[in-house]
Amino acid sequence: MTANESSEDDAGSSNSDLSLVGPPIHVQLGDTLSVMLKNSLPTSGLSIHWHGFEMTNALEFDGVVGVTQCPISPHTQFRYEFEVDENPGSYWWHTHSVSVHHMRIT
Repeated sequence: MTANESSEDDAGSSNSDLSLVGPPIHVQLGDTLSVMLKNSLPTSGLSIHWHGFEMTNALEFDGVVGVTQCPISPHTQFRYEFEVDENPGSYWWHTHSVSVHHMRIT
């Protein structure tokens, strides 16, 4: 995933009604979830917070800036990697520490 500043989406449409819906991630109990986040924002640090995951033995990947993780600096990347130890269901993720009206995840 890459975080970018943009006023247009990949099809050239305006993002005046921007929503930050990232790609779905499908995993099963016991899988290792591995996601590389590349921060291409010019000045903002960010992280990914994983809602619903207990993060057993992986709290450093929880993505709450200032609590469990420092922000990923601009022009750097970070790999989130942890074992999925959750009951079946729907979980979601989102960024922390970014002005969302100028960001998209691709």
